[in-house]
Order: sequence, then structure tokens, then C-alpha cells
Amino acid sequence: MENLRLQPYQIRRATLDDLPQLRDMWHDSLLPEQSLEKHFTEFQVAVTDAGQVIGSIGIQIIQNQGKLHSEVYLHPELEDILRPEFWERIQSIARNHGLTRIWTIESSPFWPDAGFKFALSEDLEKLPSQFGNVDANWWVFTLRNQDTSTIAIQKEFEIMMEAEKEHTRQLFKRARLFKTIAILISLLLLGGLVVLGAFLVMNQ
Repeated sequence: MENLRLQPYQIRRATLDDLPQLRDMWHDSLLPEQSLEKHFTEFQVAVTDAGQVIGSIGIQIIQNQGKLHSEVYLHPELEDILRPEFWERIQSIARNHGLTRIWTIESSPFWPDAGFKFALSEDLEKLPSQFGNVDANWWVFTLRNQDTSTIAIQKEFEIMMEAEKEHTRQLFKRARLFKTIAILISLLLLGGLVVLGAFLVMNQ
């Protein structure tokens, strides 16, 4: 075990080559491997240079929220080593995806220590239904708040953009009207010239 812990490893996104080992780890941890297999690309894995998966955790993303799930390790002794590194990588993924919250029902004390708060009823109103039963023991980590002032600014910007679009539509509408009028005037002038020419020919 000591040699395994000291082996060089990297943390990366799971690939198809990792799936057989992940399936075994899920099975040993009594997780629904057949269901998780369909979403294996959600998983981040810790892999030794020899290709052995020694830990993994999933992050499901729905719009601007994420859910940590199905955390497994090859040996319990690896949890304290790998979990902080998984959390660092997950925060980077969350920032890249613009997430506002991360949810979990993982029971390790690490998550409250990392800043997760026990979700209250007002928090659970924001929980995406795809993440699971709202009655579970949810913990939530807030990355950035969308307060009322931010939402108001967004709405004001949307109204301004819509007004600008309407202004542009009106300009195009006027341009088409002017074009139509110009064509009518041109036709009238042309018709007048034809009549004048016919009149001059008839009076020669």
C-alpha cells in the first residue's frame, strides 16, 4: 500500500479506457455501475503512470449548477491524499463552466471543511430536479451569488437590447418604405416621359 501511495499519478477526465476499472470500483462500493457507466465522462479520475485508477469523483452539470457524486477510492488511505486535489480540479471546472453552486450528498467531513454548507429549505428551492431527491441530506457550496441587483442589471440590459432591436427593425421598415416610394416616383417619371414622348411624336 505504501508503494501505491507514492506512485506518481495525474488527475484528469475519465476516458473509455478507464471504464473497466471504474465499473469494478463502483461495484465494490455498491454504486449503480450500469447507470454510472452511461455518464462516465462526468468523472474525474486519479490515475498512476501505470494506468491504474486509484480514485474518482463525478460532477454532473445542469445549466449553471453542479453536483458532486459517486466518490470512490481504491483504498481508504488514499482519500485524504486525493480528495483535496479533486476539489481543486472541480473548482477549476466550475469556474470554466460559470457555475454558481455545487451540490453534494457525499458524507465526508472534508466537504463541510471545504466550505459546503448544509442546505436549508430556501437553498433547496434552487436545487435542480435532475440532481435527485430534495429530501436528501444536501450540502451546497456557493461559488458566486446572483443577487437581485445583478439580476436587475441583466434584465435592464435585455430590455435595452430588445429596444435596440426594435429600433433597428423600424429603420429597416422605413428604408423599405422609402425604397418603395422612390421606385413609384421613378415609374411615374418614366411614365410621364413616355406620355410626353408619345405626345411630341403625334404632334410632329
